[in-house]
Amino acid sequence: MKKYFMYVMAAAVLAGCGTSAVIKDVQDKPINQLDLKAAAKSKPIQLSKVVVRLKRGEHVGAVQGGLLCVPQADLTWKGGRLKLDSDELTDAFKDELEKYSFKTVGDTSALFEDPSSWKSEILVAGLVKELKSNVCFPLAGFGNFSSSKGESFVKVEWQIYSKLDRAVVHTVTTEGAFKATESQEGGVDPIIINAFTQAARNLLGMVFKTPVAVATESIYST
Repeated sequence: MKKYFMYVMAAAVLAGCGTSAVIKDVQDKPINQLDLKAAAKSKPIQLSKVVVRLKRGEHVGAVQGGLLCVPQADLTWKGGRLKLDSDELTDAFKDELEKYSFKTVGDTSALFEDPSSWKSEILVAGLVKELKSNVCFPLAGFGNFSSSKGESFVKVEWQIYSKLDRAVVHTVTTEGAFKATESQEGGVDPIIINAFTQAARNLLGMVFKTPVAVATESIYST
């Protein structure tokens, strides 16, 4: 698969075509010290799943090449190497919540039933409704398709489910964006995952500021 992708990329560099996506700038939602104290009292949270609702073959951006990052080919969902691993998104979500003192459970490395799942009182599910990304491989002409830089945007609809209430208690949509101006290893995925991370971080800001009392009462211990 990797060798096949390199052949496709080499052909794209020679062809020299592709339409770049417009990447929206997204600001962080502020989280203050009082919010952090409240987070320490949170009930155990688990990200149950992340679903990407894009059509196969949907245009999401461009693959760029060379030192000037000239568009070479269209980047499409589930085309080439654009196939996100949901476990990576789950790990990014957990890392971001734990950074802000939230209690999380869930083991993405569990091969069978996750023994820690019973501890979760709040389940969160994410639905990626929009994804845009332009990824540049500066050394594509030398056959290097792992070192990349670029930009991404994601829009995620989050549903918060309370096991106690047996119902979705809150739904909110957040956005995230990321831009890497220096090359890094990993190809396309890290650029998109970093945009998803900001969307997860902005979820915290949205929940803290929501006027819907039931949402915070469901997340925080009494």
